[in-house]
Amino acid sequence: MDKKAVGTVDSNSRRKRILKKICLVLAGTLIVLAAFAALLFYTPAGYEPAQRPPRNNETRQISRYLTHVLLPKLYNGTQLNEPFEMVLDQNGVNEIIASADLSKELEAMSFSTPMVRFVPGAVVLMATMTGSGAELVVTIRIEPVLDEQGLLNLSVRSVTAGAVNVTPFAKALVRQIYFGETAEPKQNADDPAARVLLSLIDDVPFEPVFDLDGGRLRAQKITVEAGKLTVLLAPAEVKAR
Repeated sequence: MDKKAVGTVDSNSRRKRILKKICLVLAGTLIVLAAFAALLFYTPAGYEPAQRPPRNNETRQISRYLTHVLLPKLYNGTQLNEPFEMVLDQNGVNEIIASADLSKELEAMSFSTPMVRFVPGAVVLMATMTGSGAELVVTIRIEPVLDEQGLLNLSVRSVTAGAVNVTPFAKALVRQIYFGETAEPKQNADDPAARVLLSLIDDVPFEPVFDLDGGRLRAQKITVEAGKLTVLLAPAEVKAR
């Protein structure tokens, strides 16, 4: 075989090897993208939002759990002027959520069909996020902690879209939406909503004192168990234990 023929064979072999490598790279890329898409569009176990109650004369029915259980217990407890426990049942809270219109639009995204789960040590919030024609289930895991000074930290341990962890991105997005790019969030710390947001995105603890019609209450203890959340409330004048 002359040199020209040998060179042609070698050239064809190199092309085949290059083509094979390109195919392998493309196949690997497609597999990774497919796996990422599967993780991104994964629906976590336990995401079963309560059904919205039917409208009556175009007016949404108010949750009976809210009006007949929580509010009377909160009012009666406030009148005692001493510490008392509020127990929030997971099913009852989701009934409240389903009865209210809690859909929210942020920038080009919208959130709908939210629900809450109480698991040992954490509150798990879940909702469907819609954007650019795609729907993802977003899950936020919050672990509330009261420190020795009685300050509350609503520590966000994770934010996932499907099964993909997007915690840093989500916190940065919330910071930009609510505080702007150049604003100093801590300058707004006197605002109750800002205190909660700072705790969620920056782990900044705050004094858990809430104003009600019957007075001011302080959260002294928070316990999250499977299916329920228990809060020990006391008059704000009573120091944290």
